[in-house]
Amino acid sequence: MLNPSSLAFIHQIESLLAANKNEDAQTTFKQHQSKHPNGVETRYIQGLIALTNEETEGALSAFNGIKSNFKNDAKFHNNLGHAHLKLNQVQAAKQAFEQACKIDPQNTQAQYNLACTHIHTEQGHEALLAIEKLLKTDPKNSSYLCIKADALRITRAYKQAIRLYQACLETEPDHVSANSNLGALLVSFGQNEAAYKHAKTAVKLAPQKMLTHLNFGRCLTRLERFDEAMEAFADAYDLEQNSPHLCADIADMWLLSGDSQEASEWYHKALRIQPDFIPASVGLARLMLLVGQTDKALELLENLLQQHPDNNALNLAYADALWDDGDVPAALKAINNVTLDDQQNPNALTKAAQIHASSGDIAGAMNHYQQALDLNPNNVAALNGMAVKQRGQFKHELAERMNHLLNQKTLKEGPQSLLHNGLAYYFHGNKAWEQAAYHMSEANRLQWQALSQRNWDYDRAKHKKYFEQIKTTFNQDYFQNLNTNNNDSEMPVFIVAMPRSGTTLTEQILARHPNVLGIGERNFANQFLTQLSTGNKDSQSALSQLPNAAASALKKLASLYLLKLNTLKSEENKSQITHVVDKMPDNYSNIGWILTLFPKAKIIHCRRDPRDVALSCWMTQFGKIQWASRMDDLIDRIHQYQEMMSHWRKVIPDRFIEINYEDLVTDQEHVSKHMINYLGLNWDEACLKFYESDRIVRTASITQVREPIYTKSVNKWQKYAPYIPELNDIKLPHSQ
Repeated sequence: MLNPSSLAFIHQIESLLAANKNEDAQTTFKQHQSKHPNGVETRYIQGLIALTNEETEGALSAFNGIKSNFKNDAKFHNNLGHAHLKLNQVQAAKQAFEQACKIDPQNTQAQYNLACTHIHTEQGHEALLAIEKLLKTDPKNSSYLCIKADALRITRAYKQAIRLYQACLETEPDHVSANSNLGALLVSFGQNEAAYKHAKTAVKLAPQKMLTHLNFGRCLTRLERFDEAMEAFADAYDLEQNSPHLCADIADMWLLSGDSQEASEWYHKALRIQPDFIPASVGLARLMLLVGQTDKALELLENLLQQHPDNNALNLAYADALWDDGDVPAALKAINNVTLDDQQNPNALTKAAQIHASSGDIAGAMNHYQQALDLNPNNVAALNGMAVKQRGQFKHELAERMNHLLNQKTLKEGPQSLLHNGLAYYFHGNKAWEQAAYHMSEANRLQWQALSQRNWDYDRAKHKKYFEQIKTTFNQDYFQNLNTNNNDSEMPVFIVAMPRSGTTLTEQILARHPNVLGIGERNFANQFLTQLSTGNKDSQSALSQLPNAAASALKKLASLYLLKLNTLKSEENKSQITHVVDKMPDNYSNIGWILTLFPKAKIIHCRRDPRDVALSCWMTQFGKIQWASRMDDLIDRIHQYQEMMSHWRKVIPDRFIEINYEDLVTDQEHVSKHMINYLGLNWDEACLKFYESDRIVRTASITQVREPIYTKSVNKWQKYAPYIPELNDIKLPHSQ
């Protein structure tokens, strides 16, 4: 125990520091230190002053050296916890604050700090319990209100959190944390000007606090002001280098800019600071998806979900990865795990809407879009999604709202592009062809501008070189010398085409047969091709190694491929399935590779008038297809595709069949029977009622394949020929 004079001296210094009289505290302390250089109270005050001066490691060292002398001192443990928290030693901080509360249950500062620690570890419910006790005694305390708002934000009660932040600022307009956190939150609800104002105010009020710069950077990121956002993150990093949140946000910025190497380094830096930091692991999974390592991304997320099954960020990322991989049933299950406990997250709601639409649940999709709009009437993604799905049925007042948003000068290219895209569908549905054409053009122009800032690019010459490599590799000699004993399975079926050529409709017809399973668009063929390349690099380097590939290696890849398909079969629990259909359109370039693995695979090429294909691609805002945003690239891609299919007709004319979309929609029964016969199956009348299927579909044309055959998409390009003159320049290939 310290003697009364030592305790009195400590309390004197504490009072001076609490009153921000730091110079007086320093002067008084130095006078005492000269007389008692090694006293316990001297070392304690050294720690307090170091803590005040942000010399946190020195403070912690001083406190740890005298801990045994303050076993029953609540203030000491509170200061010790504060030092631990500043160094991101969260568990040690929590233990110190809990000890302070145990020693003195009435110590409001310790209770408040314990609540802050729960916020730091994102334990929102625990923080609410701790802060409610304090609010009972001081209901208008701005700091308490802010912590409660933080807790509500963490528990996803976003509207309540916003109201409490605003109540806090009514009491104390210059409250730093309330301004900072409110700014970061409001931007998610479309209140961009208010969000920027609050986040910027927080930086001005507390330029020395890392979190104000971090939240300002997050606000700027959501506003797509990426250069300014990176500057804000850099300012934050100058103040604190050991924040996993900051490192993950910097990594996200590098990922947005297309620099995967820098992104990876920053995600790993965040994980070195905090190995169990979920946002960094989620970021790494997104990075893996971006570079085509889908299996690794799914494995990472699945392992994390085993440890954190209820984590919404993980479930949302997992749903996105599954959706990206074409496994829509699993994506739907994962997204439901998010939305059941996250009904106020606009991003989760719009993602849920997209996946529900893919499942054929259009009503469910509209419900989720509407929930997102209820939270934020200016939610661009929700407005776009509703307009694309409803077209001419889209409410006029919502279209007017989209036009109003386009007039906002602060709106960046990405959101503008989505608004134009939605309006293109709205005017198309109302047969206002000229207006629809204008919005298509603007949507593509702005999408290219937005994404080119993130290294979005399309190199026509590089693509042509790759296609030439394919044609050179898979020539007539290759197929004459091909070992057809690699794998004799007839289970794999591939539907190939340009996008928007009727692949979804074709798959739906086939999948209604009791012996056929449709698995959507899977990138399996390309994934297995890249495994030929040392280090899993890319398809181009893999092709160069194919001529020297050992037969045993090819046989192993075929077996692993079949294992994937059999796994999907077993999940359906239908023993009668004999054929599994993959409708990845781009597999038209992989036909040679497919037949290398599976010489008896069935391949169906869907052909459609290339002018209708071009229009449909021009109208669709693809998430990953880079060649569809500029008309010259789009037309070049169509011509390259036509040349590729001409090559296959020359070297392997009897290894696939071709069907015309126009024939399919005018005489569905004849074309359907032709396809079923090609698969070697008996005819089943269910194939004529493909629209009654309860299968989940991931496609931009989901609303079309849920209704009987219609012909209004045939020659649709003619309506737009006066307004998109480039369509007139696209010629039909001779084979059609």
